[in-house]
Amino acid sequence: MKRRALLATLPFTLSGCLSALPGPDGPRMPPTEPADNPRDDGEQKPLVAGDFRFKRNDEDRLRVVLTITNRTDDEQTGTVTGTLTLDGETYERTTEVTVGGDETTEIELLYEEVDFDEFREADSFDFSASVD
Repeated sequence: MKRRALLATLPFTLSGCLSALPGPDGPRMPPTEPADNPRDDGEQKPLVAGDFRFKRNDEDRLRVVLTITNRTDDEQTGTVTGTLTLDGETYERTTEVTVGGDETTEIELLYEEVDFDEFREADSFDFSASVD
């Protein structure tokens, strides 16, 4: 007898569960893509300053050895700018560089007014290099 009562109430019980069947989810109108594609990095510079090392010259002055890479197949010429900030003072050096296609070269920037030992013992320094 209890089976008949269960079977009689079963359609009413399940009607609440089955009335909300899964449907499509997500936005009805997908977002539009931006006019300028943010994934594009834009045009890359052909010459790039890569690794750098700090060294001492024969007069105990600071010199920076920079690696410059050419990303193109053609020979490129550019201006390398190295900026050193040491304990609040800023020093800047520029030099011209020519790099063959798909090649890497090293250049040196000499900071005559910066003693290498003072550089090593400095509280803070910042170095950046760019090629234009």
